[in-house]
Amino acid sequence: FALGTLMNDSLPPPVVTSLRMTLAAAVLLPWMLKIDRDHLLLPAAFAGCFTALGYVTQSLALFDTDPARVSFLGAATVLWCPFLEILVDRKDLSWNTSPQTWIAAILCLVGVAILELGGASSAGAFSGINMGDGLAVLQAVGFGTACFLSAKLVNGKPQQVIPVTSILIGMTALLSWVW
Repeated sequence: FALGTLMNDSLPPPVVTSLRMTLAAAVLLPWMLKIDRDHLLLPAAFAGCFTALGYVTQSLALFDTDPARVSFLGAATVLWCPFLEILVDRKDLSWNTSPQTWIAAILCLVGVAILELGGASSAGAFSGINMGDGLAVLQAVGFGTACFLSAKLVNGKPQQVIPVTSILIGMTALLSWVW
């Protein structure tokens, strides 16, 4: 996140994100060609739109918000994924049936808060909520939704994990250039 801020200081965020994702997509190109085109290409491209949302909102958030706070708010992914399981899959993840899910989410958020916000004064750590904070939360929604969707795509198809991931990155590169 600190490096993202430095890159944003040097070039406009769309350029930074486009270059990063294009480089990653170029490296992953051989696996893109191995995607199951009949069943996974379009759903992976759709999931890639959410990956792009995560990266774009992360870049924008870093303009307005401290990198530590963007990182902390991005960790809300660990709350968004179970929420999607409850909302979309109608999975029972109540405290009584799945305490491990919520304990893991709480421990993750506490750990990230200690690591990222530990140096901030308690009065200043969450003062002055701004647009960047909202974008940082939207980052978690984008990344969490992409994780949720891509996990469904590769369930039972381990040989398609890297091809699906490569499509997510390729879609992010494409949408970053549009941005």
